[in-house]
Amino acid sequence: MRQLACRFCKNTRHIFVVDPQLDLRYRFENRLEMSKMLKARTLMVDLKSVEASYMKWWEAYENLCELSKTESDKFSVQKKFLLSLEDGLLDALRLPNDVESFSYTAPNLKLKKRKPTFLSYLEESGMLKVSPPNIVRGAVIEGVNIPLDNYLAFTDGSISAVPQYLTGGCCSKVELSTNPQRTKIVALSFCTSKNDALEEYCFWKSSIGNLISSKLAFDFEFVTLPVRNLFNFESGASIAVYDDLEVARIAFCGDYISRRLNITVDTESELLKFLHLVYTEIDVTKYDQ
Repeated sequence: MRQLACRFCKNTRHIFVVDPQLDLRYRFENRLEMSKMLKARTLMVDLKSVEASYMKWWEAYENLCELSKTESDKFSVQKKFLLSLEDGLLDALRLPNDVESFSYTAPNLKLKKRKPTFLSYLEESGMLKVSPPNIVRGAVIEGVNIPLDNYLAFTDGSISAVPQYLTGGCCSKVELSTNPQRTKIVALSFCTSKNDALEEYCFWKSSIGNLISSKLAFDFEFVTLPVRNLFNFESGASIAVYDDLEVARIAFCGDYISRRLNITVDTESELLKFLHLVYTEIDVTKYDQ
């Protein structure tokens, strides 16, 4: 999380992109629910320690905000102290999204992993499809709480260079010849409330179901993912399964990502209003099996 929160970390050369929401005290308001979520995600986290470290960091941050930069000596000392407590902020940012109730009742799921037939055909013919991956800043990847080591990092070779990351169909090593970019149809919905986001979630679930059954003529079923199969940024998700393969996914993200990447909407009040996100994708590549 050092790239996402680089302005509050010591000895970092990362490029500033955006500050996450720093007031994370709300994450610890319901410790029982948080503990339940972490256990369901099979994550081993000392929640009491994370909370204590973060609260210490937050107190130091509030003290820094009260100091005027004209008080240069005090401000410098307090800022240095705040940076020394960076782990309190970073560990709190590593906490995954809260989980919607419908995810807890979902049955366990096991899907197949296999190559599309066209890749096998190209390999047998001595030909391989190669396509360049997307290039993304590390702060954006951390903004959705995906581990950076999931992707291949690269620089221009200079010592002071800040790494960029290859995302998409790329794995964590150089195998671009056998890991081309996948062809996907995606939609990202921005909603102003949780209720609107839940309606959008149901809309996409219905729309994709109609598309697959009427246009593509595939027999499929929609499955609600259990908590252990959710990504860190997901509060709940449903997938369309065809022949034990995940061919489409609708993810309910709530305002988790918006709070981390400061995605807000203007309101009449002075209070920040973070948007609720729903992410939908259809993996077209997987239909050629």
